[in-house]
Amino acid sequence: MPGGWQRWLEWQRAASPDNHVEIEAVTADRGRHLGYVRAVARRRADVEPEEPIVSLPTEYVKRPVLRG
Repeated sequence: MPGGWQRWLEWQRAASPDNHVEIEAVTADRGRHLGYVRAVARRRADVEPEEPIVSLPTEYVKRPVLRG
């Protein structure tokens, strides 16, 4: 998505303005490696969707990255 990192930054500033870690990471990267993706889909009539995620935690919890 062209300029997707800027949309991500706008959303982050509106939704979680205190999340300085993510705001600084997206700002520093400036779309070189991080971006925002647009996906388009159609719902199948024979499948019941899961409940949507309606909130995200604003606190960062450092965890080790698991590599396989």
